[in-house]
Amino acid sequence: MRRQLTSSAFCCLFAFCFTLVVITRRSTADITGTNLQKLTATYQQALLKQVVPFWLDHGPDTTHGGYFDWLTPTGAVVDGDKYVARQAQQAYAFAWLYNTVDAQPRWLDHARLGVTFLSQFAHGDRLHCYEQLDRVGHPVELAMTNESDGYTIMAYGQFYRATKDDEWAMLAKALLTDLLADLADAQAEAASTTVPSIRKTRYLREWVTGLEALLTCRYLLDEDSWKDRMHELVQGIQQLFVDRRTDTVRPCVLSDGGYINTPEGRRLDVGLTLRLVNCLLTYCELVPNRRLAQQAAGWCLYTCEQSWNETAGGLRNYVDQKLQSTTEPDGYYWNWIMGEALSALCKSYVHTRHNDCMKWFQRVHDYAFAVFPDSTNAGWHIAVDAQRQPAWPLKASPIVNCYAVVQQLAVVLKTIQKL
Repeated sequence: MRRQLTSSAFCCLFAFCFTLVVITRRSTADITGTNLQKLTATYQQALLKQVVPFWLDHGPDTTHGGYFDWLTPTGAVVDGDKYVARQAQQAYAFAWLYNTVDAQPRWLDHARLGVTFLSQFAHGDRLHCYEQLDRVGHPVELAMTNESDGYTIMAYGQFYRATKDDEWAMLAKALLTDLLADLADAQAEAASTTVPSIRKTRYLREWVTGLEALLTCRYLLDEDSWKDRMHELVQGIQQLFVDRRTDTVRPCVLSDGGYINTPEGRRLDVGLTLRLVNCLLTYCELVPNRRLAQQAAGWCLYTCEQSWNETAGGLRNYVDQKLQSTTEPDGYYWNWIMGEALSALCKSYVHTRHNDCMKWFQRVHDYAFAVFPDSTNAGWHIAVDAQRQPAWPLKASPIVNCYAVVQQLAVVLKTIQKL
């Protein structure tokens, strides 16, 4: 009797394992079959027929140079002020398209309009970039973070790669040297603070900006120097901003890496975490590191699981990791966050072959393509509300422009073509 039961149990176990293998194989087949061809066509259409034409037609300020940062859904200009980070992002995006997707002269001309304006007006006496300029290039506001410097480095570096004009390489390297030095100085200053009443805070976003700039400028540095700088930044992020108990990413910490029990310190910053994941996975493509890739993919899946709105769909901007009330509005869902998620999930699958990556990719993809494309005009809405309606009558603002959507649509397209 016991032998008969054991035999039955073995048969059940074998049947379960066989079914699991079949399901896994079927899931992989779905990823690599006809579905990929449809996805390729969808992303080509979105990038080349809908998003890129809107910015080529409506972005350029042909009178004063640079681009318009406030645009309505039809491309009408709302305001002429120019935000240095957004100017640099757009120049970078089109130079990057020229270098990696297709060497179309119009894309390079569009990028040139931005870098020329930046080189003439964006820099102060010590080369650091302003935060905001008026339409003709006069300074309006000083920068309080390294975002303007970081994206300007990326724009110059990518434009140098396209043109091989040493002027842009020199500017990019000089700015990059200052940016990395500022990060090191901030560390030293925070560590030396002895007054207990002063809270010195480190922000992950500044380190991610440094990663993005270094990844873009690897063509400007010798291989060993670039690897050393990247290793230092990655190690610094892991030591300071990763909670070792939970293996989660914190957006800000005390100067010694200590936890800050504030709404900002507790939250999971969804877009920032996904930016970090994309940087690390790109780094792992260049310098293979299986352990780091697995860790980054894990952060990506965790972020999607924690931030997904089961009722309305979409990824929330922030999640309080202690389940306390958030101080940030939770009613808007940004196209740039969904773009970062699509890219991160696609690259996570390439590195890990974890089927959950593609399951989440499909979920985010279905949501993004249902709510962001404008059915009336070219371009994507920058954000929608919980009812999936455009949050504002804008296609561009000082917060969001074409950068993430253009680049991440292209990254996904190139990635799925390799699967």
